[in-house]
Amino acid sequence: MKYSLLIIASTLIALNACDNTQSNNQTKLPKTDTLLNNSKLDTSSIVPNGFTLLENNCFVCHSPDAKLEVRLAPPMEAVKRHYIDKETKEDEFTADLIKFINNPAEENTKMPGAVKKFGVMPKMSFSEPELKAIANYIYNSELEKPDWFDKHYQEEKAKYSGKK
Repeated sequence: MKYSLLIIASTLIALNACDNTQSNNQTKLPKTDTLLNNSKLDTSSIVPNGFTLLENNCFVCHSPDAKLEVRLAPPMEAVKRHYIDKETKEDEFTADLIKFINNPAEENTKMPGAVKKFGVMPKMSFSEPELKAIANYIYNSELEKPDWFDKHYQEEKAKYSGKK
């Protein structure tokens, strides 16, 4: 009996020591529920990153995976190429993108061909920080594009280059 208690006590001490070693090597973060239920936490300034916003909102229509024949809107890479050239600064791009998203109208677009083909996109309700995060991601990232995109883009560019 004495030895059983000694073995049990030793085992508990060893397990406790292992547990403490683990917790010292890892930063314990509060559970999400704790963070969300904490009334002192101000979540109003938390903005998802630009890619998350694109993926959850924009890629529904501007999908990098859509087939040429069934797409709802141009892929985001096309938007980027129409709104950004070698001279375009990030703040200019951001302002132009925000202007169009806040007031999607033919006169506010840099993609009149897309508007003719797909119509004007519906008005979206993003906050200013969300729009800036989206613009920042588009401007500074290499975007995924469909397999057909490069060939199609060159064909369209050649078709419209004589019309300008």
